[in-house]
Amino acid sequence: MRYFNVVPVNSTADKEFSTNRNFRSNSFLIQVKEIIDWWIPYLFGASKEWKNHYLKIFAETTIMLSAIRDNPIPNLEHCILHTLTLLSFLSIIVYYLIIYMP
Repeated sequence: MRYFNVVPVNSTADKEFSTNRNFRSNSFLIQVKEIIDWWIPYLFGASKEWKNHYLKIFAETTIMLSAIRDNPIPNLEHCILHTLTLLSFLSIIVYYLIIYMP
């Protein structure tokens, strides 16, 4: 049973381009999701519902950033994760601008 459509690939270059394009778009979407879920609420505030959710789940974790009013603060684990995903995303951009495109 197939859960997705398989598109025939004519050459290795087509296969590599298709895989790389998906990886780039997934990496971009992860970055956008992290910004929306953590950094916008930290900088600009969040709903009461999100604040309650945050306090319930992340109250016992290590926090390294200072508080901005009563906004939810990203914990240390998420700061490390977001830094690593940002570096990954930037390395993909550098690869395509410097190595792959010319």
